[in-house]
Amino acid sequence: MASKQRTETRLHVVHCAATTARQDIGKRTINKQHLNDGVYSDSGMTGYHLVIRRSGLVEIARPLPLWGQHALGWNDKSIATCLVGGARKARAGEEQEWPGRVPDNNFLSEQLVSLSVWHSAILMAYPTAILVPHSALNHRSCPSFDVWRWQQEEFGYNDRLRWAEYKAALDAEADERKDEG
Repeated sequence: MASKQRTETRLHVVHCAATTARQDIGKRTINKQHLNDGVYSDSGMTGYHLVIRRSGLVEIARPLPLWGQHALGWNDKSIATCLVGGARKARAGEEQEWPGRVPDNNFLSEQLVSLSVWHSAILMAYPTAILVPHSALNHRSCPSFDVWRWQQEEFGYNDRLRWAEYKAALDAEADERKDEG
């Protein structure tokens, strides 16, 4: 099945691979893991557009203009970046976010530099793109760090309010459609 091209790009969604600090995996391993977990991925690509490895190396995992396969209900309007890391092994009694693992902000400065560079590039191509953590869409902890705090420190602003306004507008549109139907 061929991937569809987005007609709009409103979001840049940051994910984590939910791997430990010692695991340096790439797009092929992520795709295999997703397929093993029953997560659909078309055309042999991961659901993410970009994968940032532990060294800061960025792998293009899916062409930027294509729909992603990373956040149900948001794939048609977003670009996804996945940082490798974001978890540690769970201790006895800890509530697990992922099987045997819990969130851990174990990202390296090289990864955050790459995220900064790529977010800037995405904004050049898609100036209205709002930076959001996966947790703002439909996941409790991903990407295991405060994306908006990082954005504030890195760029001098953050998109938390823009996200809230955009989400409220979408919710209002959905309510209007319900009232009409």
